[in-house]
Amino acid sequence: MAQPNILDFRGVNLTVLHDYHDRAAVFDFLQARADAPANFGIDPDLGPQLQLILTQLRSLSLPEGNQYNNFSIRPDQHIHRALNPLWTIHTPTQSKFIAARTYIHKFDYGWPFVVYWTPYDLLGLFLSKLGPAPYGQNADKTNFYLPLTAVYGRWCMLLAGNRTNNFEPRDPHEGGVGDPSYFYNCTWNPDDGVFFLGAVLAGYDWTNYDNQNDVGIWETDLKRERRNLLRNFYGITVTYSFEMSPTLLAGGGEFGTHFGNCAETYPFINMLSDHRDPPWRERCHGLALKRDFAKLKDNYRQALILRASRANPQYYEFVSQPCRNCRRLIEYSGARWRNYWSNDEVPDPYPRNN
Repeated sequence: MAQPNILDFRGVNLTVLHDYHDRAAVFDFLQARADAPANFGIDPDLGPQLQLILTQLRSLSLPEGNQYNNFSIRPDQHIHRALNPLWTIHTPTQSKFIAARTYIHKFDYGWPFVVYWTPYDLLGLFLSKLGPAPYGQNADKTNFYLPLTAVYGRWCMLLAGNRTNNFEPRDPHEGGVGDPSYFYNCTWNPDDGVFFLGAVLAGYDWTNYDNQNDVGIWETDLKRERRNLLRNFYGITVTYSFEMSPTLLAGGGEFGTHFGNCAETYPFINMLSDHRDPPWRERCHGLALKRDFAKLKDNYRQALILRASRANPQYYEFVSQPCRNCRRLIEYSGARWRNYWSNDEVPDPYPRNN
């Protein structure tokens, strides 16, 4: 597979952005576009929004974001949080933390505010606000959206978590909480180039390994908060309780993912909700990139990212199909699920009755 002509993103080629290894270089890129958006072809009215998002992003990022590394709310978490006033240590029905609801943003003017807690989703929001994609309809999956998603995934690993952007374990002295997001999603509309990036919920530590760092049911509460983001998404949270989702049903109730915890959550809220016209939603496309792509290290090579799976050659190794939960969200929105399939020749693997 020949390497396509990869496009630039707001002044820098995506292959260059892909190989950033310095956290400061990432923040310099973001800061320059927040300081002078018009210099990069961005709506100057977005400047204050970008500055606010960037401030919040820094607060949750390595090495010493004041919300990540906060002595008053230990242990460290890449989550915007507050202490639960009902918490007492070893309370099995309570969480030590509450996901704070003060980092709120709109993606566009036609949609209500959405809450953000993690640096991964704040980074996705910031980069999405730098859209639309360049060169109108000349931007496509191979020359823009897939390499952009790879940049986004590697930058997420640079800014937070316990792995480097080459998927190597981070030196414990550098800090970082939690494994990287398992998937990174980009959803876009090819007509106008509007896109949105998101990641699987990550960046938190729920391991109760000693009395000092007991956090109770923090993981469960955080997953509930993510699910609640979908409460206005076509009644999905009425149809499915927290304990029930298509993937959980397929796993017998013991294995699977709760609604809202996939990489598609923020992209679908912003791209497929009913504030968008039905024909616009129907035209949207998407992809999900597995975190293992970072093991390919530097030098963006699309042939490797799109290589066939050794276990099942009809699928890709790093670009995946939507899970059952995301498939259901696509169907509820009236979008075309085939637009999110990694390979059009792959048959539908999901039964239609769950």
